[in-house]
Amino acid sequence: MDTVPRRLPRPTARRRVREAQTGLSSRTRLACPSTCRQSPPQVGDDPAGSRCVGSPAHAAGPTRRARRRHYFGYEDRYRTVYENGAQLWESEEPNASLLQMIDERPDVFSGQIIDLGCGEGRDSLYLLSQGHDVVSVDVSHSALARARERAAAANLNASGFVERDVIHLRGFDDNGFDLAMNMGCLHMLVEEEQRGRHISRVYDILRPGGHFIVDHCASEWGKGFFSIPDYTEIAGDLVPGNVISRRIRVADSEKEIGLEVLPFSERSGGALAEEITRHGFSLVSSTHTNTEAFGSSTMLLFRKPTSGKQTS
Repeated sequence: MDTVPRRLPRPTARRRVREAQTGLSSRTRLACPSTCRQSPPQVGDDPAGSRCVGSPAHAAGPTRRARRRHYFGYEDRYRTVYENGAQLWESEEPNASLLQMIDERPDVFSGQIIDLGCGEGRDSLYLLSQGHDVVSVDVSHSALARARERAAAANLNASGFVERDVIHLRGFDDNGFDLAMNMGCLHMLVEEEQRGRHISRVYDILRPGGHFIVDHCASEWGKGFFSIPDYTEIAGDLVPGNVISRRIRVADSEKEIGLEVLPFSERSGGALAEEITRHGFSLVSSTHTNTEAFGSSTMLLFRKPTSGKQTS
């Protein structure tokens, strides 16, 4: 059973702003059971989140090993791509589905925005360039470093890119954001408990009336991806753990390198809507999308009720 974080004193407004911009206070700690004689780990010590190594209850088991592989898999991917000469794993342009949502619902892009699983910052950088206030979180420090470099080169504020676990979203106050965006991150979480915790935490950190955008693979993972030009030939090998050839951009050309297939989830629009509304959100809209970033996907817009949690 995961340990439950101790309730911490509510920080001052000035401290909340400073911590959100700088990656949050290193003094924030997680609770450990009384059997653990080791100091509780500081936030950021373990990307897997809520366990230390000081008691049998915290010993690494299959679940923790799987989570660590999941988290470090993304850092390994970005680092490998950069070592092979690519400046970026993703396109430098914002996601086409994000631009579609901005065109259809510009009103939801206001106030404080959080980009969940921002990667190299393609969407966050675009929003920052349009004058929006954005906090961007990811588990890969290499991807975040590249995002900060790009922000600095464009004379944009790079302090909002912080290394955080998107499942627990520790350190963010309840009711602190007006819009949360999950553009292709939720479909990389495959355990129901992790997905549920993420959605619940997004609900918590959104203000009443706030919106949640989700772009999630619906079917045929990998089809249409820029990095997988030969989907029909490789579809049978798209199994987590397999190493397959992926296309990357290098200088003025392209090359192929071997990358491990990381866990992924496919979910129909209806199933995804039902999953997320179980946590109190109400569905506003659902649109099928097909982009080189996520292939055949569903983009959904949800709203947190202004008072009282909705029940399905």
